[in-house]
Amino acid sequence: MAEVLISYGANINEKDRYRKTALQYALDNGNKNIAELLISHGANIKDSPNCMLI
Repeated sequence: MAEVLISYGANINEKDRYRKTALQYALDNGNKNIAELLISHGANIKDSPNCMLI
């Protein structure tokens, strides 16, 4: 699903009402594959304090 959304131009750095990005959710849930996908498509790692977990 993430690949489809990215291919349609989804803003991967968009923050939700809790000020969290998709990358933060991927890291919080231990989803390394999605985190790597988001980073490879330009996700801002500076907005994700948990990025050191990769």
